[in-house]
Amino acid sequence: MPSKQKKAGLLQSMPVQQGKWEHICTKIIIGLIENEGCSSNTFNSILAVVDHISSQRSSIARRILS
Repeated sequence: MPSKQKKAGLLQSMPVQQGKWEHICTKIIIGLIENEGCSSNTFNSILAVVDHISSQRSSIARRILS
């Protein structure tokens, strides 16, 4: 039975986009209050990314271990 996997080779770089997401700023918000009774998998920080050209925003919830 032939394999469906592609043969291994050199890594190919991804194309660089022009325009949106070219000029960004990032902020890390830490020290969020954890709720009592929640599991230990709750998030206690947020990574915020903002594109200055389009004003698009993305937020990523994270758990920072102390």
